Order: sequence, then structure tokens, then C-alpha cells
Amino acid sequence: LRGGRPRHTLPPGGASAADSEEVAKHRVGGKLYSKLFEEYTMKQWACSARQLDGSVLSRIPVSEDWDDRYFPGDPHQGMPQGGYTRMFERMLGHHRITVWLQTDYFAIEGALRAARGR
Repeated sequence: LRGGRPRHTLPPGGASAADSEEVAKHRVGGKLYSKLFEEYTMKQWACSARQLDGSVLSRIPVSEDWDDRYFPGDPHQGMPQGGYTRMFERMLGHHRITVWLQTDYFAIEGALRAARGR
């Protein structure tokens, strides 16, 4: 980022954090933690980041530059032409794809197996 580290982050340090909330706040600051990690953590793990070991959120890469690639060191990366939205629109719009919403899989499992010839 231009001009060094952004104001909303904390400087790197050698102290190890006991839980994932501490890790995330140390890496991106409290403001970004509350916007990016707090609700995501509750949804993903059904508990607060304070209840997760520090190693959990420490695995998520944090970039301090304008490189938007998820794995900057990987030589082969790409985005679908037209973006992911267009890719999924095309896949789900295919005549051989049927999307069933509000459906209990176990209620239709037999019919699906029969349709596949199993």
C-alpha cells in the first residue's frame, strides 16, 4: 500500500496469539476484523473467533499490497472470462442442469437414482 502500512492495521510482532480473534486483530486491526472476520467466523464455525485456536484464522492470507491474487506465488492462476457470476449463470442455465430449491434430498433420492439408472 502506498506510504507503508495502512493506519487500520497493527505492526507485525513476534507474540503468538491465544485465539483467532487476537490473531485477526493483530493482522488486520479491529475495524477490518469486525467487517471481515467476525460474522464470517460465526457463520463458518458456529462460534466466535475468541473460541477458536489462533492457528485457524492465521491460515487466511492477508495481503499488504495491491496484488489481488489469492496465491501470489503460484505461476498459474486465472479468472473465468466474464467472471464467476457469468460462469455460474452459464453452468446453471445449461439444458442438462436442473436446480431444485427447498428440496429434501432424501425425499427424492430414489427418483434421482432411478433417473441415473442405478
